[in-house]
Amino acid sequence: MANFTLNWTAPGPLNCISQTIQYRNVSASGAFILLTSVGPSVNTYVATGLADNTIYEFRIQNVCIYGGTVSSTTPIESFKIICPVVTVVPTYSLINGYEVTVNWSVPTGAFLYTDYDFYLLNSTGVSVLDSNLGLTTSSTSVQTFTFSGLAAATTYQIHVDVNLGANVKINCPNNTFTTATAPVCKTPTLISVQPL
Repeated sequence: MANFTLNWTAPGPLNCISQTIQYRNVSASGAFILLTSVGPSVNTYVATGLADNTIYEFRIQNVCIYGGTVSSTTPIESFKIICPVVTVVPTYSLINGYEVTVNWSVPTGAFLYTDYDFYLLNSTGVSVLDSNLGLTTSSTSVQTFTFSGLAAATTYQIHVDVNLGANVKINCPNNTFTTATAPVCKTPTLISVQPL
């Protein structure tokens, strides 16, 4: 299951008393159903629990002040929840210290020009590093990269956001890993002393 974030321009309290967010499963030819109702100034919403590999559409409608009438809906936005396939390989070397290599691939059926943002999170979900690669399905020659400067014996998470234009962002499940324990610097053992 992946979450998604909706963003839109809210009409404000002078124009409506509430807004309804509606969605439907295109794959199942379903009708639009009410996802939730929000206040007139709300312009973003995070939804959870929708199935992967499924095409959805959403729209937003205003409930007006005068007589409880409703506006026409926004243009329908379509999106498909498909997260990239991600594997993580934590490594340690004397030269580079603790790093993690992230390998990813675009799954079959992903929309073209989808934009992927990769984040390194700590164990509590706080962002530590952002890949800033601007990776998209239209330019996927780079499908591996490395986060450096990690701490020893520490749990991290790799998080991926899938951006489907200005209105929808898919939040994919995290990949968790733990770096190796720091190597012990051993004390030399004196074997013998020979007089000169």
